[in-house]
Amino acid sequence: MKIFKGLLIFIFVFIVIFLVVTVFLPSHFKVERSIEIKSSPTLIYYLINDLHNWKHWDPWWKLDTTQVRIYKGSLFGKNASFRWTSKNQNIGNGEVKIVDDKPFEHLKMNFLFGQEMISTSEFRLFNFGEKVNVVWSLEGDLKFLAKWFRFFIDEAVGKDFSEGLSNLKKLAEKISSEKCMFFADSFPKVDIIFISDSSSGDRKEFLQKVNKSYTELFEFSKSSNIQFVGNPISVYKNISKYGISFDLCIPVVIPDTTEFSGKIQKGVLPNLNVIRCISFGQEDFNGIQNLINEYLTKKGYNQKWKMFEMFYTDPLKTNTNDNISIFYCPI
Repeated sequence: MKIFKGLLIFIFVFIVIFLVVTVFLPSHFKVERSIEIKSSPTLIYYLINDLHNWKHWDPWWKLDTTQVRIYKGSLFGKNASFRWTSKNQNIGNGEVKIVDDKPFEHLKMNFLFGQEMISTSEFRLFNFGEKVNVVWSLEGDLKFLAKWFRFFIDEAVGKDFSEGLSNLKKLAEKISSEKCMFFADSFPKVDIIFISDSSSGDRKEFLQKVNKSYTELFEFSKSSNIQFVGNPISVYKNISKYGISFDLCIPVVIPDTTEFSGKIQKGVLPNLNVIRCISFGQEDFNGIQNLINEYLTKKGYNQKWKMFEMFYTDPLKTNTNDNISIFYCPI
């Protein structure tokens, strides 16, 4: 009996000490890893800033390629998010949402793991000429008993971050070398405002017309309180040796009270299965078209709707070597 009472007293004292120590344990944690990548900061930033790219480099997708990722908000950048669900207990459920971004330098997001753990993650890019130093960090506060996880979180999360950065390096350097890469993807249904126009086959003239239409759409959206949720998109209605006819569109959120008249119209880009082609450092439009057609033929895909191009960087202001356009080919 005395042994039993002694054991109970020991357990009680242990629990009290454990709880007292837990109260005074630091709740804040921070994990940080970095890597050098021989590529352009514009390309590296795009691969992070467009959340659709994450499954091609993040360390968690391969653990369960059947996990469901639902994308919401902007097409990329601030307010873009995805929620994931998985039957794999090592992945579970959660959400990533971009809350702040400074193009080609800094990206901040909220991470929600399950229902409890909320943390802040950041990517910082430092350009050193031919190489870019990418720093990926995660920090937050742990609740009560979870504070003991603080002693293991650097190793556990740090290992994932190192793997993710290594994958990002391989992908960015591969695209930098090949100037083009294809992904099977989907494009969400979005509301748009647009202007129809046409141009000769000269790429510079076409881009000047795109810029003119964008300026008009920008001024209209500003006066009508319309929110942009993506970059300008050119939907190619007809392409021939004689020229190009296109709709210059901007993905937006349109207030119900907005009135339209004249050449500015509203419409919808439908939800589509697409081949997404990242074109990096290229300006030969016909050459890109040929690469896309060759890829479709090789993979046995048929184009089912008009091809469209999103201008991730401004082609009239960005150095050609750093310019990024995203071509979407519906299949």
